Amino acid sequence: MRGALFSSPGEPSVPRSEAQWRKLEDKADRLTVDVGRLKEEKKELAIRVQQQEMELKKLKKEVAGHEEAIRKAVEKTELDFPNSEDGQRYLQGYWADHLSDYKKSEEFQAEVAVIAGPYFENGFMACKE
Repeated sequence: MRGALFSSPGEPSVPRSEAQWRKLEDKADRLTVDVGRLKEEKKELAIRVQQQEMELKKLKKEVAGHEEAIRKAVEKTELDFPNSEDGQRYLQGYWADHLSDYKKSEEFQAEVAVIAGPYFENGFMACKE
């Protein structure tokens, strides 16, 4: 009978009754089920990792494509403006036009009025003068 076993001092205690044995066997069964569940989760996670690695490779290819497009655009700009001073003048003119249009916009004036409002009585109009 299992309940008749005794443990020596310093050794793990051995169950002394059938109830204690059943309790240990139930715990072992639960742990076995948990191990099986964890193995399944591990397989599912491995599949997800593979899918994400494939997605990462796809994104890296896409990024490389964008980098190539940017490189080609830079090369084209350098061909269109072989003299760096011409390129700088072009860019300065482009941004000057862009900023000029933006400064005329109501959005810009509203932003300035909010920022300058505490410092100027009439907001943007006082700032313009």
